[in-house]
Amino acid sequence: MADEPDQEKMFRVYLSKGESGWVEDLGRGKVKVWNIPYAGRYNLKDVVQVNLETRARHPSEPLAGEILERIYHARTGIYYATKKDWAKLYALAGEMGAAVEGAVGPSKGKPGLASIAAPSEKEILFIVKKLKQPQPDGWEPNTLEK
Repeated sequence: MADEPDQEKMFRVYLSKGESGWVEDLGRGKVKVWNIPYAGRYNLKDVVQVNLETRARHPSEPLAGEILERIYHARTGIYYATKKDWAKLYALAGEMGAAVEGAVGPSKGKPGLASIAAPSEKEILFIVKKLKQPQPDGWEPNTLEK
């Protein structure tokens, strides 16, 4: 599939302080982010111009570089109640042009947690409304600037 990473070109980085993730080396100092982080300025499928020599010298420093392409301008964690709700969340995300990653599955009456990246907050809010799963007080999507 064209929209999947080349596993041979993947390497681990810190996407923000204390949060690691995976990027794909696209060549010419460009990398593509392949995780939905909870913090920092990057998001899933961002293409970032980086100095790979600096990265090699300081691998424990968070990824730093100009965002050249961004598909998903919002991200957040979403709670869901059951495995059935996971399937619904996954389907809704696909319909809305969003992407979702599982973080923690539901267990013993506790909801599961998924990470979602979407073109805007509008899609995330629509999905949450359709899931009918209460989110914690103060919950809101996180819109990212380019």
